[in-house]
Amino acid sequence: MVEQICPVCEQQRVAKVQFFEEYRVEFCAQCGHGITLPVLTSTDLDRLYDERYFSELYEPCFAEKRYLQRKIRQEDHRLRLLGKHCSQGKVLDVGCGRGFFLYACKERYRPYGFDVSSNNKEYIEQQLGVELFTAEQELLKLSSAEGLFEAITFWHSLEHFTDPAATLGSFCSLLQDEGVLIIEVPIHDSIDAGMKGEAWEGWHIPYHRHHFSSRSLQQFLRDMGLDIVAAHSYHSGHVYERLKTRWYLQPFARSAAKLFGGGSMVVACRKAG
Repeated sequence: MVEQICPVCEQQRVAKVQFFEEYRVEFCAQCGHGITLPVLTSTDLDRLYDERYFSELYEPCFAEKRYLQRKIRQEDHRLRLLGKHCSQGKVLDVGCGRGFFLYACKERYRPYGFDVSSNNKEYIEQQLGVELFTAEQELLKLSSAEGLFEAITFWHSLEHFTDPAATLGSFCSLLQDEGVLIIEVPIHDSIDAGMKGEAWEGWHIPYHRHHFSSRSLQQFLRDMGLDIVAAHSYHSGHVYERLKTRWYLQPFARSAAKLFGGGSMVVACRKAG
């Protein structure tokens, strides 16, 4: 249907098209990977990711200890996952947002953040005490001076990049051999996506340029030369919310929801030595 090549399996055959006002997502017939079209120019992307985007996406930051502790607790599951595969060293979080995951890492790791905007720089560096980079050249200088990173994380950020293969390849060059890469993305072939349709928050059109399926994500990472050591999806939010509406099922809602794959998938990999 189109000449757009799937970045995962390099096929051009389209299985289906889903429309979102002036945008559309075309899904590869072979691996299920979706691409938001039309492809945006760098000028278009700069306009999308203006200061208003970040102010609307993230809630206001506060320095109060209680607020910060609440945000850090929400990062516990990510910190535990990182700890299973990397015990210490330098950690780079790509697309770090407000930097709460990085702050949670401080007791055990040497954390650094990367984002396309400097909108959060003052808060992250002054309030959280974590260094934030907005240019890859700055990271190259850091790795040249202090060595490569032991771990790099992408928490719901890889899907924002126009060219995920080039992006991942560039950041993996900053990762030491046998280093850990953790990626978490929305999965469009999940129960949550199917039940919510266009209202599923995982689409986030036009900001999400790529839409991974559970198959395409793992195939993409293997094709990048990474060794997958762990992969799982979170519990289904749709199932959980439905069960909670019935008082007699509420005690079992979370356990039952874990039986169904949710709208996000996280994969831990190692860079081959």
